[in-house]
Amino acid sequence: PANATAFRGLSELDLAALSDIGWEVQAPEPEPEPLGSLEPVVGFSDNQVVIGFATEVGKTYTIERTTSLTANWDPRFVIEGDGATQTWRDLEPNPSRGFYRLITEDN
Repeated sequence: PANATAFRGLSELDLAALSDIGWEVQAPEPEPEPLGSLEPVVGFSDNQVVIGFATEVGKTYTIERTTSLTANWDPRFVIEGDGATQTWRDLEPNPSRGFYRLITEDN
């Protein structure tokens, strides 16, 4: 309803009491996450590691890989953000194991 008031931080007891006095209690609509705060999506397809991530204009994105968390990171993919979702495939993943990270930098 147009005159509804959103309550945040109410306990279940508070909500039950409001219902008891005849108030209609509805959860507020979730706020959309801002672009860039979304976590990368990582998968495995056709023996390839696949990483998808949202980008923002004005940022540079680098995917790095290593076979050990104590070893150096190897840059594998660099792209300028354009506001679109990007997908990258590691065409030559390490057959035993690999660790990946996504680095975001302001331009």
